[in-house]
Amino acid sequence: MVYFHTELDELLKEPEGWNSGFFTNGRGMKLRHGSLKNHDKPKANIVLVHGLSEYLDKFFELSRIFNERGCNLYTYDQAGCGLSERFDYDRSRSHTDSMDEDIRDLLQFRMDHVPDNAPTIVFGHSTGGLIVTRAAQTEPEAFDGAVLSSPLLGHKIKAARATERLLAHADFLPDSVKKKYAPSVGPWKKRTGSKPDLPSEDFTRDPIRQQLHDHLPIHNPDYRIGGPTLGWMIERAKGMRDALKDENIRKIRIPFFAAAAGEDVLVNNEKLKSLMSRIPTPSHMMTFVGAKHE
Repeated sequence: MVYFHTELDELLKEPEGWNSGFFTNGRGMKLRHGSLKNHDKPKANIVLVHGLSEYLDKFFELSRIFNERGCNLYTYDQAGCGLSERFDYDRSRSHTDSMDEDIRDLLQFRMDHVPDNAPTIVFGHSTGGLIVTRAAQTEPEAFDGAVLSSPLLGHKIKAARATERLLAHADFLPDSVKKKYAPSVGPWKKRTGSKPDLPSEDFTRDPIRQQLHDHLPIHNPDYRIGGPTLGWMIERAKGMRDALKDENIRKIRIPFFAAAAGEDVLVNNEKLKSLMSRIPTPSHMMTFVGAKHE
């Protein structure tokens, strides 16, 4: 069946009242942010943190859904993603210089751009869920609650899972090596069924959303971003290791809700179960049977 662009364009249409702009993070990089804040007295302020190589336009529909339920939503393109400033050496690679810097970007965005007129709930998807978890452990008072959607706390893919512990101790590698693509990945291309890339059907069962991730990058090269670098893998491995340490889990002071995809081929749900079972605050985890990563 063919799905016309009009259906995808509807998902990517800016919600009425959408605000956008740029802010400068602590590293001097300009990051794009956006918000839907139509309520003077919202039930909650939602801070959305996206996953690997995503962009905030993908979440316009979710913004409208939260808005219809009385909540305001705030989000941003992470450094090196979407229309935020890319890393100078090669704008096409998914990279991060530091997990700690990613956490600081989130905390800065929360303090500078999200008002205190309602409870603030931070919502992290995939790698965003890892950043959210570490932020809640680093600054326990920054948010009033956290939601994790298919968070990256461990890899499901065997090759990546086998190297997690090794990568977490590979920080000694020079920057020139860290900035190279990780094995088996390269520059941006449309998601297909050809290996080593995962086909789009591995991310979602929804035939429209199978096209959504690549829709803007196909038509606008500014959105294109390729596979992760070795440095990205190292920093995320360090983050996963630290997120699951008992001493860090005990620092959590807010309730957590986690949504796991029953047929996720990217993240390890057993690691999520381990985290949720040890959180000292009220927590709840649901597994959506038959759901995929997105």
